[in-house]
Amino acid sequence: FKATPDLPQIQVDVVQIQQVLLNLIRNGVEAMSELPSKVITIRIDRIEYGLRFNVTDIGGGIAPQISRNLFQPFHTTKENGMGLGLAISRTLVEAHGGEISARQNESGGTTFSFTLPGEATDYYR
Repeated sequence: FKATPDLPQIQVDVVQIQQVLLNLIRNGVEAMSELPSKVITIRIDRIEYGLRFNVTDIGGGIAPQISRNLFQPFHTTKENGMGLGLAISRTLVEAHGGEISARQNESGGTTFSFTLPGEATDYYR
């Protein structure tokens, strides 16, 4: 876990943001299931209008044909998956006025990033 100093306070629904982080961490752990060593890095950075959260794994990455539908409901590559974790995460992040994305890392693995604005949206005031 890495966080830059002096992060701004933001008003969020804590349970919802915990769910987003749990979904991203769970996906990362599952992506590394075949690896003898598993590493998940969570980083929080200050950005111009709030915070950026990065959740990075060292798994196999995301195939291009999968990345197009990554955040769509019921889209899964897992045998027992429902395809809702990332769709729910997107809905929760967007409800807070943020954005979520994924990118393949040059060294392998995937980084999921989501932003949260520094001020509360009307929904949370």
